[in-house]
Amino acid sequence: MDEQAPLLGARAGAIARGRARPHAAGIDDRPFLPHWMGVLMPAIGSLAVLDLTLPGTHDTLTYDLATAVSQGANGVTSLPHGYALSACLHALNWLGVTAIGSLIRPQSRTQRLTVAEQLDAGIRFLDIRAVYTAAPSIWEHGCGRSRDWYGLHFLQTRRPLREYLGQIADWMRAHPQELIVMWVSYHGDAEATGTEQYPAYIGGAERAQLWQTMTEIFSGLLFNSAESDVAQTPLQTAIARGHRIVVYMSDYELITGNSPLALDARTIDNKSNMDFEKLETSRDKILDRARDPNARAAYKAAGRFWLQSLAGDSFNGREGSAIPARILDGAGLGCVSAPLRRKISAKLEIQGMGAAWAPTALEDCGQLMNYYNQMLIETMLTDGLAFPNAIYLDGVGHGGLICTGIDHAVVDSGCLCAADVLATADVPHRDVGYAYVATLAAANLKTALLMHPSPACSALLRRVAVQRAEHPLRCWEDPDRGRHRSWPELSPARKSAALLTRQPVAQQPCNANVEARDAAN
Repeated sequence: MDEQAPLLGARAGAIARGRARPHAAGIDDRPFLPHWMGVLMPAIGSLAVLDLTLPGTHDTLTYDLATAVSQGANGVTSLPHGYALSACLHALNWLGVTAIGSLIRPQSRTQRLTVAEQLDAGIRFLDIRAVYTAAPSIWEHGCGRSRDWYGLHFLQTRRPLREYLGQIADWMRAHPQELIVMWVSYHGDAEATGTEQYPAYIGGAERAQLWQTMTEIFSGLLFNSAESDVAQTPLQTAIARGHRIVVYMSDYELITGNSPLALDARTIDNKSNMDFEKLETSRDKILDRARDPNARAAYKAAGRFWLQSLAGDSFNGREGSAIPARILDGAGLGCVSAPLRRKISAKLEIQGMGAAWAPTALEDCGQLMNYYNQMLIETMLTDGLAFPNAIYLDGVGHGGLICTGIDHAVVDSGCLCAADVLATADVPHRDVGYAYVATLAAANLKTALLMHPSPACSALLRRVAVQRAEHPLRCWEDPDRGRHRSWPELSPARKSAALLTRQPVAQQPCNANVEARDAAN
């Protein structure tokens, strides 16, 4: 195993979180990750919000999901009698039946860090999903009969949304040179409004309550579009004005009443997830857009926020294959069977995957996708391609890393049974990560160098290079767990189909030096 591999999961506390280092005279030497915008301000201060590239998290609040299915749960309310069904599932938790939620939670959780830890790790784009529902338990938050806004990903968060917003506000007040962008929606739809956005039982008064809560908690921090412009106002000016939380609100008119303290989420261009079953196509679409030299300028001229999801689809959840496996584990009837693993792996069509391992939880899917996301992000940086205004994805760890191994399994006994944990305990590169935040910080410096070059840029680029070098692109060959040194080759069936319709997808190997070093370990 590479001796420099970062330690995540059970050993996350051992990671130094952007520790300060000696630098050239005049360069800010505060811990980098919690203060990266302030540290880079001499170079990026002249950029507007729509010039920036922000590292983000997908389904930001899912680290703290309860075992309660939310009233109005996404994916249920669209069904016949969907609200009644979600209310019945929610009531089961009140009655102490938590097994259903415990089995669903691994298919809903995408993050492990708290929102404050995410911000400390350098995350500056937050994906907040919200719903108006009763408390998760009759014993929590009073009698549990009063409703409030909660975080959502089919299950609801343990605590009301206002508590997480308060943690964000506290963090922002303690870091006065940082700016964040926050998108608030029901389930990640920028365009929908009214009952197409939130379930019909959530009326105008409840929607207005959400905005009132946010304006009270974020008082003195919200970006005011009557005074500042995301396309024109320099970052340092916006921060000096106290305009440091940019809120994009889905169902903007009904919720905010056209308040200048929020922006309409319909101005977000949210590019869809990476798709396991169309991995090469998804990658090529992203790279083709990034190669367009006019892409960023066009988005900025239109006042649109270019958002790119690199979260992996939970294909096993769509196919329903992971839930039966969870039921078997929860009932104590055995581990995930080899035939079931083989079925899940076959859906991915990654060469070499068999029955040894399969992504049976959403975090597994996210970390497998992150393994290939690191190649994509590194290619965009080293080739000088255009970055979106924000990237958001799953599995962000301490140190601003994205998890590319399978580390979460050893700290979540609910994901794998004891035999599975023992089988993965000695897997090489089990707890590896890639310098996601530092790489996007480098992308911002390159933008600044092109648009508003300053003497500070070179020294700051050297500092960011040190951060990136600690956790570089690292690739290895582990086909059993879906990891290859290059983008996965097509399965024989898909390769034949691809040859009939288009030229084969060119492979994107890892950096040769990285390959050579890892081959020696």
